[in-house]
Amino acid sequence: PAFVTNGVRRKLAGFKTDLVTDGALEFLEQAKNDPFYLLVPFYAPHTPYDFQPEPYRKPYLDSKFSCFPDDPMHPWQNKGLASHHGNRESKLSYSALITGVDANVGRVLRKLEEMGVRDNTLVVFTADQGWNAGHHGVWGKGNGTWPFNLYEESIRVPMIWNHPGKIRGGQVISPMVASYDYFPTLLDYLGLPPHKDSKLPGRSYAAFLRGRQPKWRNRLYFEYCYMRGLICRGIKADLTNPAHLSGLVPGRETPCRLVLLLGNTLGGFDPLDMLRRLRPLVRGHDLLLVDGELRNDSDTRAGYENPLNRAFAFAPLRSIGITESDGALVFEPRTDVRAGVHRLGKYFRADVDLALRVGGEPFNLRAGERIEMNHSGKYERGALLKLIADGGFEPRAEFLSEDRRFLMVLARPRP
Repeated sequence: PAFVTNGVRRKLAGFKTDLVTDGALEFLEQAKNDPFYLLVPFYAPHTPYDFQPEPYRKPYLDSKFSCFPDDPMHPWQNKGLASHHGNRESKLSYSALITGVDANVGRVLRKLEEMGVRDNTLVVFTADQGWNAGHHGVWGKGNGTWPFNLYEESIRVPMIWNHPGKIRGGQVISPMVASYDYFPTLLDYLGLPPHKDSKLPGRSYAAFLRGRQPKWRNRLYFEYCYMRGLICRGIKADLTNPAHLSGLVPGRETPCRLVLLLGNTLGGFDPLDMLRRLRPLVRGHDLLLVDGELRNDSDTRAGYENPLNRAFAFAPLRSIGITESDGALVFEPRTDVRAGVHRLGKYFRADVDLALRVGGEPFNLRAGERIEMNHSGKYERGALLKLIADGGFEPRAEFLSEDRRFLMVLARPRP
């Protein structure tokens, strides 16, 4: 690989991760009598996976790589990375590259100890991107799909702060932080004044590193090319469970809330009953964001025939020992008493006799018998808006997906 040192480009022989560390150790030797800031920018475990030294590969030669998901390939998978999907050599190479980084972080730490400055040196380990290694059927980061994605695995990175005797080891700090919080935190932790540009994004979380618990807003913003994302800390609740509903009752100090009913959630239940259960928990300054799948029979059926969607729909059956060769997964239109609401039913029809166990109990299913599964509701636009209004909410804004199949509605509770 080629490196640039003090403006001079030179080619070096060896493994890139080891060579980056060689340069870091050389710098430490030169700066050992002065304060220093050292950035060690490992390239690994980024593609290409063209070479890893045998000592880093050896621990994985017989591995089954069970931590790598083997889901069906995402239909938007970036074709340039598709060859890594389900590829054992790619899993081995990725693992070996991470082991190489681990070994070289150890080299840097040992050098600090040899210099006698380990206890007086703040070490931060982080990365500039996440990675899907089969997660969601994707291999790659945000550009692992076309169009791009903002999956959590694409944007979540490690962030480890270590300062012996100053930061208590072994703790996991709960607030959500972002890379743009790093600079103000570093200045604060080192006792330096904030940057003079007050418009820079980010907040300091140094108080948490010192063991304090300041107030913190758990909300993060992300950008990746043309993608925008917002992540918040919230509560996931089952609205059919009274205990969950009671846990959602707001208190005096509860801040403004955004309640999400997404993924066509209403379509899997009695939509009006679901909205009426939720209405007493949503205050005048709260917002409800709900979506529904608009009726389009041909596109809906085609969507369910997608291999990834069928695998998702079959998953509950597979969990009790039923395979695709045991019968058929059937989708059929069904009537609904409400005008403009259409149901798509789903059931499994056995082609052979099956002896199963469900919850530890024997369960026999004869050929020709069926297992009813959850249904999905599809809507005319007016019917969805009427349901929201009848549930005690006032629609304030509508957002239609690019393929015109999904309508998202932002609503406030009616007085």
